Amino acid sequence: MGNYVKAGYVGWGGLKNVTEEAAKSLNVVNIAFGHCVDSELKFNCECAGEVKRLHEINPDLRILVSVGGWGAGGFSPMAATEENRRKFARTSKEVLLEAGLDGVDIDWEYPCDNTAGIEASPDDKVNFTLMLQAVRDELDTVKTPSGKRPMLTIAAGAGDYFIEGTEMDKVAQILDYVSIMTYDMRGSWAYVSGHHTNLMKPENGDTDPASAEYAVEIFHKAGVPLNKIVIGSAFYSRKWNNVPNKNNGYLQKSETTGGYGP
Repeated sequence: MGNYVKAGYVGWGGLKNVTEEAAKSLNVVNIAFGHCVDSELKFNCECAGEVKRLHEINPDLRILVSVGGWGAGGFSPMAATEENRRKFARTSKEVLLEAGLDGVDIDWEYPCDNTAGIEASPDDKVNFTLMLQAVRDELDTVKTPSGKRPMLTIAAGAGDYFIEGTEMDKVAQILDYVSIMTYDMRGSWAYVSGHHTNLMKPENGDTDPASAEYAVEIFHKAGVPLNKIVIGSAFYSRKWNNVPNKNNGYLQKSETTGGYGP
């Protein structure tokens, strides 16, 4: 893949809108979303024609199914047993082959954490690693349409909670790379205004270190090599209403949480 990853997400129905220019400017496309249902990867493989079109435009483009997303459950019970892990791994391979994809991206939000209203267990920490290894082993039995080794990646929360709920030193050895979700770091739960996808640690009195800089530091400290870390950037804003006219509105108590802005 060269020395960098330039990836973008697209909804399943939006694949037809990916232009030639966009396909040539990226080297990874994540299709959102597949889901874990009864320990199987469920994904609509009718997109195979669009996947083939994009591969013809850019033969070096790697197209992955992203599995999960906020509020998408099924992971914890799937990862809890060897039988279920193998079932998910097997169906992941089947989806990859049927849709002509280049790999699988796991977006479990989050191991050991039920904040999104999904199943969670303290055992998720170890089971997350075991599940990824099962998928890696199964994908290694096949090749992508271009004859390459299938990719396996994850989307990871940008805070300490994700480090605490996983074994990132072991996980990093299994994956091609870790995409840290360095966006929505402030938002619908925060009544104090701030940057939600900032590159550097905040200053000017902000005691919350949330930033791409901080996320890279903690993931690297947890055992993820720097060449396996990909940071994210959001192309949308967040909005706090009726903020006091101080400090240009930054770090001010608002009457609302940070919802999506224009």
